[in-house]
Amino acid sequence: MSGFKEYENYDGIGINQLLKRGEISQHEVVAAAISKIEASNPPLNAVINQMFDLALKQAGRPMPDSPLAGVPMLLKDERADYKGVVTGNGCKLYDHVVARQDAHIVKRYKAAGLIVVGKANLPELGISVSTESVRHGPARNPWNTDLTAGGSSGGSAVAVAARMVPIAHGTDAGGSIRIPASFCGAFGLKPTRARISSGPIHGEAWGGMTNEHAITRSVRDSAALLDASAGQATGDPYFPKAPDNSFLSEVERDPGRLRIGLSLTAPSGEVLDAGIVAATQRTATLLESLGHEIISLGRPPFDKKAFDDAFRIVGGSYIASSLRAIEKENGQSLLRDDIEQMTWEILEEAASVDGVSFINAREFMHGIGRQLAGWCDQVDVVLTPTVGCEPFPLGLLDPRRKDMFEKLWEVMRTMNPFCMIANVTGRPAMSVPIEMSLAGMPIGMHFIGPYAGEALLFRLAGQLERAAPWDHRRPLVGA
Repeated sequence: MSGFKEYENYDGIGINQLLKRGEISQHEVVAAAISKIEASNPPLNAVINQMFDLALKQAGRPMPDSPLAGVPMLLKDERADYKGVVTGNGCKLYDHVVARQDAHIVKRYKAAGLIVVGKANLPELGISVSTESVRHGPARNPWNTDLTAGGSSGGSAVAVAARMVPIAHGTDAGGSIRIPASFCGAFGLKPTRARISSGPIHGEAWGGMTNEHAITRSVRDSAALLDASAGQATGDPYFPKAPDNSFLSEVERDPGRLRIGLSLTAPSGEVLDAGIVAATQRTATLLESLGHEIISLGRPPFDKKAFDDAFRIVGGSYIASSLRAIEKENGQSLLRDDIEQMTWEILEEAASVDGVSFINAREFMHGIGRQLAGWCDQVDVVLTPTVGCEPFPLGLLDPRRKDMFEKLWEVMRTMNPFCMIANVTGRPAMSVPIEMSLAGMPIGMHFIGPYAGEALLFRLAGQLERAAPWDHRRPLVGA
């Protein structure tokens, strides 16, 4: 179908440069993306809603002057409403809920000339850290299809790692961009709280814990995409300080000598995988060779169990609220078989939460955020592993099995010890795919920046990408 044979060798900005030079057409690019998805998606199940006709139609329009104009991308099938297309949330309850308007982030993608070719797989309602829903089936890790791709933006990470698209949208309430980016070997950035507007439907989500951005092949694509999508919108309840320069311009800048705090002790006390620890120590050595100072920070100073309990109340209440809203939208009561077992357990737990308990839990979380902000402020950037273990087998978090909500938290204690620090403090954080395990699986390195400090993270990420490039690595399946 496509004459653009070298499609998978280019990141988004590389594709745009070819378009601007007239070496290829937008139709050729979109056709190449479609061909790649049709060839690579069947064994991986990353793309669950093909929007090929809409993409080809958009490819016929004039390109704006943007570094990502004409570039194919995916939307995670959650929050990022695309007018006229179902936002399915990985749940059959939403099968017929067609978006009445574009989300602000989608409007900005369109204005920048990005071309959405489909929707990416996710667990039901974005709940799990493994992308395996009853509605769509599992997204499979392209490095080993028996293993999880992570979650909840798992389909996005798989599609980028397998070279279906160079850019895929994601959401992140506790690591949902960074975890799958680490497991699949891609770059994933969660921006500062409210850097990207949640409107027009939402003011904020999950008490300010949830952010949107993307998983990308290159650092520069992530920076250019954030330039296109960042900024306040009318009615936003709050927003961070605007950057002094474009994020894209920061990627090539020297970050200078940074004081980088290293933490290898999980706040829960859980023991991290020895290979993960060794990889993080290798990254610390690399950073020292680049002129940075490594400072031991030790264990993050907060009660992880108490935090998890509060997060369960806040997150569960938001999930329950969404389900009650869809009941009203559909005009019928929710039935037991309408949602997965794990989701049902969350709904039952949320039913016992009153308004006072919700507010207390939210205030407790924000208090922990202030406490952790002080811990982070001892240094310029914090370095941790993105995840505490390598990808686990699919089925470990089968959402159909009983007591899976408890199992989810058990897995999270070992697998996700650090990502939530950035969500609760509102800080930007990134997973950088510079390490590999002895088993040949990607390992992401996690960096937490200062509040509104994406520019600093992009400088550091650009330096790491030049010093330890990763784009030459190709997974076993799809690429």
